[in-house]
Amino acid sequence: MSEQFKFNRAESDSKIIEVLGIANDHPQLNSQQFGESLLKTIKKDTNKHEIYYLEHKSTKEIVCCVELIYNKGFYKDVDKGAITSTPDPDLFGVKHVTVLQIARLLTAPKFDSLGMSNKLITQVVEYVEGQLIKDTIASSKDKKGGFAEMVVNDQGNIDTKLAHYYLSKQYFWIIYSAKGNYYERFGFKAFPVEMFKIPTSIANHQKDLIETLMTKGSHTDPNAVGKKLRLLDFTKLQDRDLISFMLQGKELEILTELNKSIFHSELSNGRKSSSSLTNVSTLLSMAKLNSNTELSGLKNSTSGASGRRASSISQTSVPKFAVKPDINYLTVHKHLQQEFNQELKLDEETVKYNNIEGAIFTNDMQQKSYYILWTIIKTNLVVIGVGEMQFDLFGAVGNPGGLMGGVRRRGSSFTGINELGGFNFQDLDILFSIACDIGTKTSVKDKSSIYVTVNDLPNAIPLPMLNDYFLHYLPKTFNSGGESADKVEVLAHGTEKLGILPMVKMFGSESSDFELDWVGNGMWSWL
Repeated sequence: MSEQFKFNRAESDSKIIEVLGIANDHPQLNSQQFGESLLKTIKKDTNKHEIYYLEHKSTKEIVCCVELIYNKGFYKDVDKGAITSTPDPDLFGVKHVTVLQIARLLTAPKFDSLGMSNKLITQVVEYVEGQLIKDTIASSKDKKGGFAEMVVNDQGNIDTKLAHYYLSKQYFWIIYSAKGNYYERFGFKAFPVEMFKIPTSIANHQKDLIETLMTKGSHTDPNAVGKKLRLLDFTKLQDRDLISFMLQGKELEILTELNKSIFHSELSNGRKSSSSLTNVSTLLSMAKLNSNTELSGLKNSTSGASGRRASSISQTSVPKFAVKPDINYLTVHKHLQQEFNQELKLDEETVKYNNIEGAIFTNDMQQKSYYILWTIIKTNLVVIGVGEMQFDLFGAVGNPGGLMGGVRRRGSSFTGINELGGFNFQDLDILFSIACDIGTKTSVKDKSSIYVTVNDLPNAIPLPMLNDYFLHYLPKTFNSGGESADKVEVLAHGTEKLGILPMVKMFGSESSDFELDWVGNGMWSWL
């Protein structure tokens, strides 16, 4: 049956529109209009896109298609411990890599039961890897000791195994699966992320405060004194610059994490990568005596008669990989939403809130500003970043949009608690209440809840504290005296429930049995 279908790449605009038209799931667009909208989005993206498809040889019908996106990423290799006096320069620092993202892998309904998407993904991987090997050889032919010299023998034959080994540190395949672990058969390995499902009804507890902050009127609410709110409208250049600044902070966090070479075995958990360092003193100070938590091994593990604990600090032995945070993802994603929303004839108020992609909340008393970013993925509003704004007080970003006022006020004596390692959950509560309130005013189908992964929450707050905050403080169960209707749900494999399971495949390998640590795997990279 396979001889009936031909593998091709769509080159012309008309062919790309035709091929992508089979992915149409928009209620108001036909296949031509849908393909045109996707093509407009692709042309606005700074990253490279390629469209591949299978075509029926006799009828010329498009059977299935896939979009390949070339994203930017980072990679940190590890020292395998070889005994040598010469340091390996390839192990120094974090390397820039290319992330090959498989997207829009879809089959026309007529051919849905034939397994043609399986055939297409196999051919795409084989073809693209072969082309990358050829291109790398061609670009390094004149370089002494370069790639071409290492993988091509005197007879002109390519050592494919060796070529795959070298390029596996430069290229990584990813897919966000809507079929669970289905793509393991092609060598993809799943990286599920824990997630919180937050009911939007929690915003009702602070509705008056939120409305006061949003209207920017007279602060009659005593809880609003010294507090300012700025909503981030993605259609405004200044707000997009602020969002870009926040993502640069996320990139710095990821690079810091990638460069860490040691980790604490008893304090590592699902919040971040397995190689992450944790604030040991902070976690120890929070743990109850005889409690059975992540700290149990740290407290109970002892060695020798002295009763001293055996060291749990280890050298990482797993290479680390990350997708580079880039506002380009959000820009392209937002543009496609706007293209589709034009046909839905949304009211002016809904369009206004659809363009709001986050907020900055400033607490004058503490002289701190916190941000939250969100976007619409599929039919849900998802938080893609939360953290503290770190400003250069002597630079242009020291006072974005006049958030802190014309004159910086003297810090309250109570702000000293920040230097003692305290966490301001009250301000975090306001951020999530704002996100929930906006979520009910957008065009999302599910207005009952929003989602956030643990990797998109502030790194400074340990996972046990975040769990306690979301499960007990945020729903205000302590006020109701019983079970709250605003219960936050923990989704251990939340990415699968949303139909977006992150998966990675090693270049040149068909096996999903490999060691790799995906750092900073959050919703911001799933757009």
